[in-house]
Amino acid sequence: MENKKESWLIRKGLKGCACLPCIILSIQKNKIKNKIRGIMGYNENERVPPGQRLVQDFPVLSIGTNPNFDSEKWYFSVEGEVESPMRWNWEEFKKLPKREQFSDFHCAVSWSKLDLHWTGVPLKTIADVVKPNSRAKYLFAISADGYTTNLSIEDALEDDVLLAYEL
Repeated sequence: MENKKESWLIRKGLKGCACLPCIILSIQKNKIKNKIRGIMGYNENERVPPGQRLVQDFPVLSIGTNPNFDSEKWYFSVEGEVESPMRWNWEEFKKLPKREQFSDFHCAVSWSKLDLHWTGVPLKTIADVVKPNSRAKYLFAISADGYTTNLSIEDALEDDVLLAYEL
């Protein structure tokens, strides 16, 4: 992992859905939004961050073509600053402990949708398996189409972070 020192790399497989970085980014944006509210005095009941617009539909956007989901080719892997690098296929991933939660989605391209019902694997569950080492400071995510994002390990391992596969 050249130039990615201090990173815990997660990769969502080729020919799979490219949504993982967007979900992580949404969680990160929620945390940033809450910090901005505290600094700038926004009403705590206001759930749509500044610059976002509320939508009723669910826009599907990507930087390229939307990949077709093929459960036979999909994979999820974790490597880098971890004790036990792992790779799961779709069947194995779906057998991991799952959790359901309701939360808002704030997309990187300025739209928000509130009160969504998510189902997925808590990122803490993945961390318990791969065991990030003490050098890991950031999670670096790469999607099937090459889109990337990152966030601190501290934020990544909060209780509300899911690798969602149902919405």
